[in-house]
Amino acid sequence: MKIAIVERNSDMLDIYRELFLDLPVRTDSFQVLDPSKIVGGAYDLLVSHLGLPYKSNLDRIQRIRHAAPHLPIVMISGCIEYSVDEMMKRGVSRVFYKPKDLLDAMAWIHQMVMRDQVVNHPTMVATSF
Repeated sequence: MKIAIVERNSDMLDIYRELFLDLPVRTDSFQVLDPSKIVGGAYDLLVSHLGLPYKSNLDRIQRIRHAAPHLPIVMISGCIEYSVDEMMKRGVSRVFYKPKDLLDAMAWIHQMVMRDQVVNHPTMVATSF
């Protein structure tokens, strides 16, 4: 499974990388959500924060959702600018708030990765990543 992580905070990126170490995934990280880098089948999961200093990622999420309707999009944010309902209407699959929901978010991502392994790689044995 290939995961795109959009996070402008380098400390959070380090946390994500550490949390993903035990999973059979490849990750790319970006500080800015660029739909052209996400769509086209390059990723199986998008993990993003909500806001940038000057613009919400929701507009970009909508463009990604339109171009890649089956891509799971997880919003992990410390920002409460939009309601969960509004984010879901704009294309977000799941919403978690940091820091309080971070472990729940990682558990959900872990389930997605394990489901992908069972469905797409049933005989794969993970030895190192």
